[in-house]
Amino acid sequence: MNKGKLVLFSVLLLIIVSFLIYQIFFSNQFLSVEDRSVKNNPAQKMSLTNGTYLVDEEIEPGFYDIYYESGSVTFRDIILSEGDIILNEPINSGTEIEIEGQGKVTLKPSSFDAIDKNENELEIGHSGSYLAGKEIPPGDYNIKLSGDSKNVNPQVFIKVSSSLSSDDNSQSLDITSFKDNKNITISEGQFLEINKVDEKKEEVNELSVVLNSR
Repeated sequence: MNKGKLVLFSVLLLIIVSFLIYQIFFSNQFLSVEDRSVKNNPAQKMSLTNGTYLVDEEIEPGFYDIYYESGSVTFRDIILSEGDIILNEPINSGTEIEIEGQGKVTLKPSSFDAIDKNENELEIGHSGSYLAGKEIPPGDYNIKLSGDSKNVNPQVFIKVSSSLSSDDNSQSLDITSFKDNKNITISEGQFLEINKVDEKKEEVNELSVVLNSR
């Protein structure tokens, strides 16, 4: 084999090896929109207590509804209590899930239920991820909070992105007062992520995020 053919062979071999490494370790790292249906969702129901769990080995990747069951428990830095649910939470391959505290949560495959619309208003009562065109209508919205304004100090984080993975074009905003009114545009196929907590990072059942069409 002459020098030119050897160089060409080496380049082709490097391309093939790189492609195989990508397919094995990275191509399925993130869930896709195609997985985001009751039929295709690979999630499996299970209950978790205190500990660190490896996705793929101890947990199937997929989209989950996270239900509080008992005790004092923290899931992804959100403290959960009686009646709390986190909806449509993506759990990706190759990651870890840490459960803190002396309680228990149950992970169930997401049902992707649409949020009921009351005239021009959507009221979202749980933290989670919502797909425009499926769980919520796309549109231009004014966002405010509803709930117990005397006893709750809200620390609500809202993000709109076009991808299930990192998205440099995402919009995000914080709402820390019941007096806040902020505008946001959610296009077809975008994701609305809501973390609806108080200053202690506790999920608050008495707090809702209200979207009014503009």
